[in-house]
Amino acid sequence: MALTQSQMFFIVALASAVWGFFRGWGRAIITCALTLGGVLFLTAGGSAGLVHFVTVTLPALIVGAVTPPFDPTTSPTNPVMDLVTLAVFFVLANIVGSHFGAAPRSSGQRFGGMAAGAITGLAVMYYVTKRALPATTIQMTSPSPTVVTSYMLGLFGLGLMVLLIIVLVRK
Repeated sequence: MALTQSQMFFIVALASAVWGFFRGWGRAIITCALTLGGVLFLTAGGSAGLVHFVTVTLPALIVGAVTPPFDPTTSPTNPVMDLVTLAVFFVLANIVGSHFGAAPRSSGQRFGGMAAGAITGLAVMYYVTKRALPATTIQMTSPSPTVVTSYMLGLFGLGLMVLLIIVLVRK
């Protein structure tokens, strides 16, 4: 089974909306703003400038040499650096949002967090699918009936054990 781009966008939007629901409006909107800023930075070619700074400018500053000027039109794109930079932006945005954002006090703030979370997830998916990993297909295979049967039996047993532990601990 191959997931289309629309299906992946929907899955990510749904997952990030649920995540935004739990975080609330105050935290999710800060995360959304910083993540959108990161996506804008990367879309404008910031990753190439960052690579140039780390590999050329910073070593030259340490040694005291003169650096060649940065030309974003001739700089190659690096998908790995793009994804690492996006991940750093996303993690920092989450930390800042959790630290400075207010916890949700009402259901309205939680539903507002869903909207901000969905926008954040879609912005990240846009950048990943259009800029960092273009023309990438995700293939998923469904398990055979024997594998499903064996896993279901194990999961059922694990669920019964957890339920038994909960019952014994509560008493």
